[in-house]
Amino acid sequence: MIEEVNIVKGTTIEKILSIGSEFTKSGLILTIVYVIIIFALVKLLVRSADRIMKNAAIKHGADALTSYNFINKVIRILIYSFGIVLVLNQFTAFDGVSTLFTAGASVIGVAAALASQESMSNFIGGMFLATMQPFKVGDLIVLSDKNITGTVTDIGLRHTTIKTFDHTEMIIPNSIMNTSIIENRSSAGHYTARIVFGISYDSDVKRAMEILKEHAENHPLMLDVRTEQQKAEGVEAVSVVCSNLSDYSVDLRVSVNTKTAGEGAALSSDLRLSVKEAFEKEGIVIPYPTMQIHS
Repeated sequence: MIEEVNIVKGTTIEKILSIGSEFTKSGLILTIVYVIIIFALVKLLVRSADRIMKNAAIKHGADALTSYNFINKVIRILIYSFGIVLVLNQFTAFDGVSTLFTAGASVIGVAAALASQESMSNFIGGMFLATMQPFKVGDLIVLSDKNITGTVTDIGLRHTTIKTFDHTEMIIPNSIMNTSIIENRSSAGHYTARIVFGISYDSDVKRAMEILKEHAENHPLMLDVRTEQQKAEGVEAVSVVCSNLSDYSVDLRVSVNTKTAGEGAALSSDLRLSVKEAFEKEGIVIPYPTMQIHS
């Protein structure tokens, strides 16, 4: 009698476990359990990779952050892809997909390259940016040919993200970043603000240059980056030059160093306001285009 009950129970369990066996290898219930385990392992591996990459970036300093972020993204894609293959391999419709995935990886890569050359170009461009590091996350760069200035916030597999001074995000494909002329204003470890003031030809140019220098040197955000040798040689902390003689003004450019681009923007705004007020008191005219009509 006991044996008959055990046989019935065993048969019942087998029937339950065999549900969905026509489209799964281990039955629907075991497949669900298997998928949950794979999902948990994938999440664990991703978190572990994130932690390892983060610790490595901290250990090697800010200069290594860009490379480690890029490597971490590649690792994430590989982990997720491997997890998807394991899940699909549990369904009979995808029987042998893992073998095909391994054996045909090179073929798939060639096919993908031919089908989407632009995407591959962006990916390879991202690899060059991450390894050669003409700029890194946090740097202020200028794309002269694109008239774009901003701070690099991310270098991804496909594109680079730049945050402009207007607090907008520019998404630029890596292939374009690799072929553009880029000025890295953070490579020296500080930011140089360059502000141009135009004064009339009748104004006192020498006095205007003195005012610019005084206001720039006395600003609290001004950063003196001179070495002791440069100071001994009489190199000025603030540079004021005549940058251009335009049609209706003498253009004077003042160059001031600050710690960050944000401080440079704040200093530039303050200088424009204080210098304008000082010019007005000294009788120095800031000209603007006028038109005279003779009848």
